[in-house]
Amino acid sequence: LQTEAINGLLARVERGVAAQQQFAADASHELRTPLTVISTKLEVARRKPRDAAHWARVADDTLAEVQRMNVLVDKLLQLSRAGAAGLHRAPADLYALAAAVVERVRALGEPRAVRVALVPGAPVRAEVDADAVSIVLDNLIRNAVDHAPAGSEVTVRVSAGALLAVEDRGPGVPVALRARVFEPFARGDATDRATGAGVGLGLAICQRIVDGHRGTIAIEDRDGGGARFVVRIPEVG
Repeated sequence: LQTEAINGLLARVERGVAAQQQFAADASHELRTPLTVISTKLEVARRKPRDAAHWARVADDTLAEVQRMNVLVDKLLQLSRAGAAGLHRAPADLYALAAAVVERVRALGEPRAVRVALVPGAPVRAEVDADAVSIVLDNLIRNAVDHAPAGSEVTVRVSAGALLAVEDRGPGVPVALRARVFEPFARGDATDRATGAGVGLGLAICQRIVDGHRGTIAIEDRDGGGARFVVRIPEVG
């Protein structure tokens, strides 16, 4: 009995350490997006003289991103501790959620003139953890921007069937590597999609969140070239 108790204690300690490591890795990755948005907005604002009203808007945008970082940390901590049980689902409009994410992350494409656009659509209701799904969209859009040619467009679509799709005009992902890109850190820091490189931890986070929603995430070829990442989440009945 004493041995079993010690083994149980060690197992709990091991799970706690693993959860802390997962949280640290996830948080360090996810905070890059709001920090990049803040940095880009400030760099653009400093390029020429601005009036007080403009700086007030910059301050508001910066505060919004700081609040976003707090939300990210809280959500990732919940997920690291409780897994899918850390998702708090409620009915939501996926189109409105996507619109908010696109508006917030447009700045990611500005340094290379990559436009992030949401295709006009209708409301789509699904039962989701809105903060977690926002993390998924953040990651998919950032991944698309990172691989999109300068001057091109990243397209976000929301359609019936609780389908979210993010498309880019980059090199695409070879069929043989499409399962591997959802593995954390499988390819180091290289940036060539043709070799399955450059996705790091972000798509692994997406996979965990989508799995927690009993949904699916997959990679397809975009018509005309490029990659299309597709998320399907059960709709509200």
